[in-house]
Amino acid sequence: NGLQLGCHSRAPRSPAPPALFGQRMIQAAAAPSVDACHVDILIARLEAAAERVSRSRSAQRRTATEASQRDLLKAAEPLRNFLQEAVKGDRAQLAEVFGGSCERFWRIRFVLAETTGLSAIHAADQRWQHLQAAILTIEEVLKELGKFRPRVLLRQCGSQASKGALEPGGLPWGASGSEDELGASDAEAEAEAHQVGVQSSLESTPDGEDGERRRELVGQHVRRSICDLSAADPALMASFFTP
Repeated sequence: NGLQLGCHSRAPRSPAPPALFGQRMIQAAAAPSVDACHVDILIARLEAAAERVSRSRSAQRRTATEASQRDLLKAAEPLRNFLQEAVKGDRAQLAEVFGGSCERFWRIRFVLAETTGLSAIHAADQRWQHLQAAILTIEEVLKELGKFRPRVLLRQCGSQASKGALEPGGLPWGASGSEDELGASDAEAEAEAHQVGVQSSLESTPDGEDGERRRELVGQHVRRSICDLSAADPALMASFFTP
């Protein structure tokens, strides 16, 4: 008399083929996820560190400047590491995070372009150099996937730049709009930015009625030229203003 076990016997489940299991493991390891929230935190830290560099340089305090530059490189390091891993993963996910309005991409590019005056040793630091290389790689990926939006990096120049953070196209960060609306805003922002440059170059124009009339005529000519070029060849127009 044998003992009866109170359970039904089941046929053993066949394990996944070793080759398929190994392939899944490799794909999971090679495709790190791009966490948009984490990227935003790292970018915000980089922007804050860059702002401290700018303030310390304005104060002309050598010790504070050196310390702020070291802090900038410390903030650049985790962002560099994250981007270097991200470009090895899912390109579609990378484009989803950095594409669209390209806000995150342009915020990083803006810091890299605007943070000048670093000491020779800090400017040559691998963390800074590798961050520049990583963002260029992301630009290439976005272009290959058709997700890149060339934009103008507007500087804070008087009343011509809006109060607060601007998207490179002249819209507030995170502003929504159709492709046509965004394209129109780009053209207007480009014309406005160029107009600022023209007005600055005309500061030496004679005062009085003649000087005022000359400034007005030049401004009208510049606006017409930019609008004509923007309508005829938007890509060429964007290339003039893309850093």
